[in-house]
Amino acid sequence: MILNNPENRRLINTYLEVVDEDTFISDFITPFFSEQGYYLLRVNSHGPSEHGKDLIFYRHVPMFYDFEYVAVQAKAEHVTTKNNATISHQLKRAYGTSFPTRGSDNKAYPHYAVLVNARKHANEANEELYDMLRELRHVKILAQEQVCELIIKSGIAPLSLIKRLSTSAPSSSSTEDKEVYECLMKNDPKSVEDLLDHRMTLIQRHISRATKELVIDFIYQRWMKDRSWDGTVKPMKWLNTYFDFMSGSQHSYLLAVFEELTSSYPSRAALSDTKSVVHKTTPEILNTIAADFIKYCAELSLSGERNNREIPLSKLRDLHKANIVINTAQKTLMQAVIDYENARAAGDKAQRRSTHEALQKMTFPQLYE
Repeated sequence: MILNNPENRRLINTYLEVVDEDTFISDFITPFFSEQGYYLLRVNSHGPSEHGKDLIFYRHVPMFYDFEYVAVQAKAEHVTTKNNATISHQLKRAYGTSFPTRGSDNKAYPHYAVLVNARKHANEANEELYDMLRELRHVKILAQEQVCELIIKSGIAPLSLIKRLSTSAPSSSSTEDKEVYECLMKNDPKSVEDLLDHRMTLIQRHISRATKELVIDFIYQRWMKDRSWDGTVKPMKWLNTYFDFMSGSQHSYLLAVFEELTSSYPSRAALSDTKSVVHKTTPEILNTIAADFIKYCAELSLSGERNNREIPLSKLRDLHKANIVINTAQKTLMQAVIDYENARAAGDKAQRRSTHEALQKMTFPQLYE
């Protein structure tokens, strides 16, 4: 828990004053909305002169049997009376412009539009901006002061910043949280298996997000200590069962699952759970580990025939189709993998040679220096 004190606020505001827009999106905005149960649907760029990125998040609302959409204008620029008219126009456009929903030809409008700015707003400019948007009740403005509050309350920020902030442990835990913590810390094999095979399914609604993250960390570390055929069975079963416990910071663990799936000798007894974990990995999750996942797919593509190679490459195509990767280099490498795989499937030898060389140069640039 981040302490709400002047020194922490100073450190957070210093970070917000220098962070660039793309980093602000990847280090705070996307993880924060993810923690609130939202998924990133798409990224719209309005053109080279448009500094704000229009991010569209969605989540399912069970009570309404429908989705809720939020358009986010991300900024890392000071707001003054000189630019607030432009920002007001961008927010109105974000709120009032429809977009295609995934998997159908239907279009939807955002239920909310939110400006999330890493920088400060001048007082008079902020008042004027609220006046310009007064008639739009579902347009919200979050400036540096509000973002600082959200970082303190949520604990979501880059690790380099978190390490510098003063923290304290939560003052209380539920009975179920304590039960899980004590069981995992004692690490008695029989008790752990009883907890994760049976008891956890009954108490999971009563444990905190921090305890759920602890469960995933424990499962992953147990697997890393023994990645043999037999040693993979239980951890993979538990990762499959408690997949929803995983936080954004733990998505990198999934790369080891992909590697297990495509290894020369994957655990046959764990294979159904391994495949299930991979199939549960959505484009939105893969986007949080895009750099490593795309590189893994590039190396997998170049390595020739491997077990189950078509499954992660299909996931790569899903990520490409979702159009949510922001980094240009990552998008270029992803396209190169797809171009090479298309040439392989078509049996075009000349195209296969040229796309193979292009992909190899991007994946292993040190060989061509």
